[in-house]
Amino acid sequence: MTVSEAVDRSKTSSAMSKGSIKAAQKMISPSEEIIWAMTSNVYTDPVIGELSTQVYTKGMLAGVIVVTDQRILFVNNVLGRGTSKEVRLSDIRSIDSKSGNILECLRIIGTTNMIVTTNSSQNIQELRNAINEAIAGKNAQTPAQTADDNALEASDIQQLQALKQLYDTGVITAEEFAAKKAQILNL
Repeated sequence: MTVSEAVDRSKTSSAMSKGSIKAAQKMISPSEEIIWAMTSNVYTDPVIGELSTQVYTKGMLAGVIVVTDQRILFVNNVLGRGTSKEVRLSDIRSIDSKSGNILECLRIIGTTNMIVTTNSSQNIQELRNAINEAIAGKNAQTPAQTADDNALEASDIQQLQALKQLYDTGVITAEEFAAKKAQILNL
């Protein structure tokens, strides 16, 4: 299945999302299986603390969220320029949400990245189901880890997010990023 076909299945396609869908497809490796995709808005900055179902357009990008058997990917692309975020399934530390009357906000926290989206409750439930399906498939392929292996403190997550931002902006090198990440994760 292609990203475009998956978005069509979720009934979230729009004319404005064509560039994001095309860019996301280019990022999918031949070894990845697309499980589900939808167009949605994602917050550009990490959302720390309690979630809100109010939609604030400031700090949000429109694009496509793709769930594969390896990762959750968000891609924004308008006129050939854009950005992307990803959380590998093996790096997911927590998923939480908050429901409103019509909208629901979902936050996926990975080791070094976070994806936060607000959409209809139905679309968020379908996204959650796709993530659970992907994780179940991944767990069937790899040995199960204990809850202690996956536990990270909130302060660790904040440190990793800040560290990733420093790396993304070029303040620290890849080697410095890897060394500090290993230190925080006690690897």
